[in-house]
Amino acid sequence: MQGRASAFVARLESRLERDRKRVRDYYNALLREDKARKRHRQQPDEEQERLKRRAVELELGRKLAELDERYAITAELRPLVLVRITAQVLAVRCEVYRKQARKARTVYWNPLLKELEPIRCSVCGSSTFSVAFTNEAVDPLCPACAG
Repeated sequence: MQGRASAFVARLESRLERDRKRVRDYYNALLREDKARKRHRQQPDEEQERLKRRAVELELGRKLAELDERYAITAELRPLVLVRITAQVLAVRCEVYRKQARKARTVYWNPLLKELEPIRCSVCGSSTFSVAFTNEAVDPLCPACAG
């Protein structure tokens, strides 16, 4: 599910970052305008300016938190239908040799998809076609875990 949603999540994160930048730019512009006005005044009230700056910073923080809340997503995956199909499959037994170790592994041909089933990584559990094996136990590893 994460793999399929990665493009959507990437777009969502880029839009969130764009909106954060716009909000920061807006409130920083307010602070710059206040500084420009301050130069033209004869006697600036330091306490009042500090309070205005603090109010702008608080409002910026509130707006950024509001954006985070607005863009927050959660996903829940629930199976709606479970289908069990009985089909004859081809089991291909392979001997895997790694240094001093050797182990038999079975790869299955899926007749519905007309392709081999991926092998499960022994570390993270993800499915992979680009499999590596450990030296001692000859356990399958995905490219990320094989490092």
